[in-house]
Amino acid sequence: MLTHRIAFAAMLFVVSACATATTPEQLAAKEEAKAAPAKKELKKDKKMKTIKYNMIFFLSVLLLFSCQEDDATIGGIIAPSNVTLEAVVVGADDANPNGDGSGFVTLKANAVNAISYKFDFGDGISEVSTSGEITHRFSVVGVNTFTVVVNAIGTGGLSSSTSVDVEVFSSFDDPEVKQFLTGGSTRTWYLAASEVAHLGVGGNADIF
Repeated sequence: MLTHRIAFAAMLFVVSACATATTPEQLAAKEEAKAAPAKKELKKDKKMKTIKYNMIFFLSVLLLFSCQEDDATIGGIIAPSNVTLEAVVVGADDANPNGDGSGFVTLKANAVNAISYKFDFGDGISEVSTSGEITHRFSVVGVNTFTVVVNAIGTGGLSSSTSVDVEVFSSFDDPEVKQFLTGGSTRTWYLAASEVAHLGVGGNADIF
């Protein structure tokens, strides 16, 4: 009886050992299951690094082309050269060398690499022209000499200048103003240049 019990216990031990034994395939599966999260995390890191490198490359290329485009837009900054200025008094002839009394003078400026011209007429007035040609009226009564200065302006605001003296006669006679003031009457009207803050005064009864 005792022998049977020992044999039965031994049989149970063998069955239990067989049931709990792990095969090589099961052991490999367990190891692979343990390593799966680490592999997944490694793949994720590699993917993020690839995206990061691609973004850096894209931004570098974009910055390079942006700089090249800016350089092409700005171009060279060059000061204008060979600046010339010509003045023609309107109505000037042998009998009236200083003009017809209108005070108009046509000015023509030219320069290499200029994009605009600033004229200082010498009477406290200045004006800008892109063509380099402009007509100005000098209103100081009588024969007067004005120094006209032109600044030829190039890219980046660089400029070169030259000047010319203009001797012009102005009677300060404006037919349109006289027509407006007199209404076409036969009386003689004149502009009172000596009167402060007045353009002119009308003629008296004894002025015709």
